[in-house]
Amino acid sequence: MKIKEAIIVEGIYDKMKLEQFLDAIIIPTNGFALFRDRNRLEMIQKLAKKIGIIILTDSDRAGFLIRRYIQSCIPAEQI
Repeated sequence: MKIKEAIIVEGIYDKMKLEQFLDAIIIPTNGFALFRDRNRLEMIQKLAKKIGIIILTDSDRAGFLIRRYIQSCIPAEQI
């Protein structure tokens, strides 16, 4: 399935699983490493501005924190 937006996931295994059935740009946050990785956040911001993003994180505490962090850095209309 082709997805035009970039998909943001928590880890590399999430990315590998989605790549099996999606044709999309898939970016792992590497968990909480995103909080310290300015380059990765800037890349996500550029993708959000250019093509939009979809955030797919787990429904646990870590996933919630990562999702909220990304949402705080990117305008809602780009998510």
